[in-house]
Amino acid sequence: MHAVEIDLLGPLRVTVGGHDIAVVGERRRLLITALAVHRGRTCTSALLIDLLWGDGAPDAAAATLQSHISHLRRLLEPARDPARPWSVVRTVSGGYSLDLSQVDVDIDRFTAAVHAGSGADDPALGAELLASALEWCPTDDAGASVLAEHEAWRAERTRLWQLRCDAAERHLDHLFLLGRYDEVVERATAAIAVDPWRERLSTRLAEALARRGRQRESLEALAALRARLTDELGLEPSPAVADLERRILTQDRTASWGQADPVDAPAPIPPLRYASARGVHIAYQVMGAGPYLVAAPPFAQNIEICWQDHHHRRLLDRLSASCRFVHFDKRGTGMSDRTVSASMDERLADFGAVLDDIGIDRAVLCGVSEGGPTAIAFAAAHPERVAGLVLINTFARSLWADDYPIGTSAETLDVAHRQWADGWGQDPSPLVEWFAPSLAADPSYCAWLAHYMRQSCSPGTLAEINRANREIDVRSALADLTVPTLVIHRTEDRVCPAGWGRYLADRIPGATYVELDGSDHLPWVGENWHEIADLAVEHTRQASAR
Repeated sequence: MHAVEIDLLGPLRVTVGGHDIAVVGERRRLLITALAVHRGRTCTSALLIDLLWGDGAPDAAAATLQSHISHLRRLLEPARDPARPWSVVRTVSGGYSLDLSQVDVDIDRFTAAVHAGSGADDPALGAELLASALEWCPTDDAGASVLAEHEAWRAERTRLWQLRCDAAERHLDHLFLLGRYDEVVERATAAIAVDPWRERLSTRLAEALARRGRQRESLEALAALRARLTDELGLEPSPAVADLERRILTQDRTASWGQADPVDAPAPIPPLRYASARGVHIAYQVMGAGPYLVAAPPFAQNIEICWQDHHHRRLLDRLSASCRFVHFDKRGTGMSDRTVSASMDERLADFGAVLDDIGIDRAVLCGVSEGGPTAIAFAAAHPERVAGLVLINTFARSLWADDYPIGTSAETLDVAHRQWADGWGQDPSPLVEWFAPSLAADPSYCAWLAHYMRQSCSPGTLAEINRANREIDVRSALADLTVPTLVIHRTEDRVCPAGWGRYLADRIPGATYVELDGSDHLPWVGENWHEIADLAVEHTRQASAR
């Protein structure tokens, strides 16, 4: 749990250590709201002074602002050690910033739930997530939200309103697929009363009424939409509205409104388990049936939160449909103990502890990104426990050396790591450009990813991981590997260039190399994600049968 939680989607609410605290005074309420709206970014002193006083700022505005900041700091960190700097509201160049490793803002929870629910392949899961999200966000752009109290938050209110409308539409889609037509009618009718010009709301209402045999009311809903658009906006409905009217009149059940039979609920997320590795608790999950495929943890993840992202979930579902898939969070990250350590020796201890706790004698190991060297090192150290290797977008070494000219220079790595650190849990755009460029223009994914990063590791742990990764070098182990190995790499991967994958395949005896199109480093992102999953499954079957 975060030390501080700030709610902006309703009345302003601030909790510290689970206890509500009162922020008294209009200017202090504006100040903490501004810091939360700009969370993770710098609020300049000039911006805050203009917000608090406008054109009537007194000569002592800067000193008074510092006094208000000091008051908020004492509220947010009542038990701070006087010898330590303030850690929630930080002083940065030119102003102040909230440290997102310690603060949770409900807008981020809302955005993450909308992303997860909108992209869910399972309508029951999607409906549940979106129902929760819609309860958090006000029903209109004024509502009871503290964001309605000042014109400065207009842009944020507009963004949230649009996100809420999109979530409401997708929620109706999920309910429709579940066959909950009466609920679709009720919710669509309420949504249309607030936003009568969104065409999708009216077409879903008409489809649900038609499925209930209420043909006349269905056609009336579409006629009302047409009248609103024509009379009030001077617009014609899209051709899809006319096509839907025709299908309802002829009772043509071949298109969407005739296909929505109830579906089964999604498979539950596997329970979280813990293994003990040298006194550290390592969180893991086991799912599916068949031969074991065990994934070495890449970079920083959270195996419980990752299920919210439909890109990640679809890969897990596909792998576990044919394999007994295991993944875990390495120490310092995700749901495992947050100890800041990333040595290869400890990573191997974590790996062995998970296998022992499950009772796995022999398995195929999968390594993505920095998980690849861990899988290789474990196979070299414990060949009797490894049936095969699947190495995806990974490497034996990343840093340039005289005998490794395809490596990246230390200076280039420094630049990349600074970009990642600057955006970690705040503005994820630099990381998305590196790790999932095909989703760089998807604001919902980017907003969710910032939330996911904060649940994966702290900035300090990220820095430790990056430092440790620079030292990774498993080249000496490659020639001694004797297990069947599949190396998969995307051609335009920026994080791990394809040359690193070719290097592995050339030096691991008998390795199979498959190069796929794409620039996404994350295997669950990109058009050919299913090819990666299917190749991994087939290799696991063959290697396990030997």
